[in-house]
Amino acid sequence: MATTAADFPELPYADGDFFAFEQLLSGKEQDRLAEVRDFLAREVKPIAVDCWNRGEFPMDLVPKLAGLDLVSPVRRQGYSNLFAGMLHAEATRADASIATFLGVHDGLFTGSIELLASQEQKDEWLPDIYALKKIGAFGLTEPLGGSDVAGGTRTTARRDGSNWILNGAKRWIGNATFSDWVVVYARDVADNQVKGFMVDTTLAGYSAAKIENKISLRTVQNADIVLQDVVVPDHFKLANANSFRDVNKVLKVTRLSVAWQAVGLQLAAFDVARRYAVDRQQFGRPLASFQLIQDQAGPDPG
Repeated sequence: MATTAADFPELPYADGDFFAFEQLLSGKEQDRLAEVRDFLAREVKPIAVDCWNRGEFPMDLVPKLAGLDLVSPVRRQGYSNLFAGMLHAEATRADASIATFLGVHDGLFTGSIELLASQEQKDEWLPDIYALKKIGAFGLTEPLGGSDVAGGTRTTARRDGSNWILNGAKRWIGNATFSDWVVVYARDVADNQVKGFMVDTTLAGYSAAKIENKISLRTVQNADIVLQDVVVPDHFKLANANSFRDVNKVLKVTRLSVAWQAVGLQLAAFDVARRYAVDRQQFGRPLASFQLIQDQAGPDPG
């Protein structure tokens, strides 16, 4: 009997979880992951290519993401670290740019507040951050400093009474063209230690310019930031961000998401390869029906 494409029905997402990690999640986490997966298939995948082509971020997606309530799944909502990783992989599977937006706001920015702010500061800032009423960015990388910024931060902070005066520049800062706040890490000229500041992007002397002509993550709005005598009240200096060791606390718990992004991209590549094998017709039948293609799936575990 002839084999047709109907024998290989296409699913929104094929099962690429070959090591069955999803089965390690609790029932509640599996249901939540399925909910997020459905949302991404419905709201993100259909617009991802167009946003990439135009190099624009879909701002109308933010309220929908807010309704999904994704920010801080571990520290705030009590989910496992495995669930948080798989959540980030699923977001990347749908669109790496949207996953990066979430990684910047949720991981680096929100993580800076959760780990380095005082309780008073957390109580004041986090509700709007969790609800995506305030969008954040993470200002660490500089025009002349990437991985070596730990020992060579050029942006400076100078104490002036009850204020701090920030001067310098940051580069490749995701979300910064439209964010409400940016956590800026700057070197205190008094003790040469790197400290963290919550900077309102409407402050005088702050400017952010979009980096154009990118070839990767084009939907992410990376910016060059310039800080020229920006006055930040002392209340907006992160209470527990007093050295680069403190910055490392944020990096330690958030950079794992980059590895999960790699997992998500592999899942997406599998989706594309499977779809092609099912849809592509050769000699009157799908590629997936040929023995050599089927053999790549390995032996039947049953």
